[in-house]
Amino acid sequence: MKDGVLYGMLDEIREAIEANTGPDGNVCFDGLRIQVALDFVRTELFKSVMAEHSHGTRPGEDG
Repeated sequence: MKDGVLYGMLDEIREAIEANTGPDGNVCFDGLRIQVALDFVRTELFKSVMAEHSHGTRPGEDG
């Protein structure tokens, strides 16, 4: 997978958060739910990176 796809998704998420955040900093969505989802993504990313390193391959390469 090309990293451009992932960065594009990150940009969309950032834009959606910014568009739905009031001037007082309050968000117009379930912030806790989104925080849990993003924490899951971060954890899976780190687990994937660690697994790739332990197999001696670079992320995205077949080992």
